[in-house]
Amino acid sequence: MQLNYLDELTPKQEQAIVALINEPSIEKAATRVGVGERTLYRWLSDPLFSSAYRSARREAFSQAIGLTQKYAPLAVNQLAKMVHDPGTPATARVTAAVALLRFSRESIELDDLAGRIETLERQARASNADDRRGGDGGGRRGVGGGGGGPRLGGGRDADDGDADRRGDGGDGGGGGEEWDDDGVDRPGDDFGEDDGGKPKGAVP
Repeated sequence: MQLNYLDELTPKQEQAIVALINEPSIEKAATRVGVGERTLYRWLSDPLFSSAYRSARREAFSQAIGLTQKYAPLAVNQLAKMVHDPGTPATARVTAAVALLRFSRESIELDDLAGRIETLERQARASNADDRRGGDGGGRRGVGGGGGGPRLGGGRDADDGDADRRGDGGDGGGGGEEWDDDGVDRPGDDFGEDDGGKPKGAVP
């Protein structure tokens, strides 16, 4: 097995990874490498070593799957021969037939599952693309659109029929008497008389 991704490990650690994959237990793997079990356990707790070990296990499993795919046609042919051979015991022929049926069914299910996953992934990519386009378009519409918002210059419409509002002068500023009936002079009252009977703001 080519462990070209273990450049940062020591040669002993590389040998330990190979032993862990091939040996049935950690004790036998440690004996094969020539280290103690505690050392091997300590290496397994190291993030770098454990990551390399998982990668090596995946590679070994991938190779095993490749071998099964390579010999799958031969196995199917052998089972077919057993089913058609009159000299094969009945129980063996039934077992071979069941194995062929199971293999066929699982192959169809896996192929159907792969097709469904591919369809879902394609739909998800299309949905994400539509969301991105919709988000961009919504941002552009929000700049100049929005007919329901307030209009600039629409104060006249908003104040129709609201002449009694404080601050509206009414007819010629007469509204000031309505708010100043307490006799208190307020800043900005430029009209009316002061306590001496003189017009407010007049030169003495």
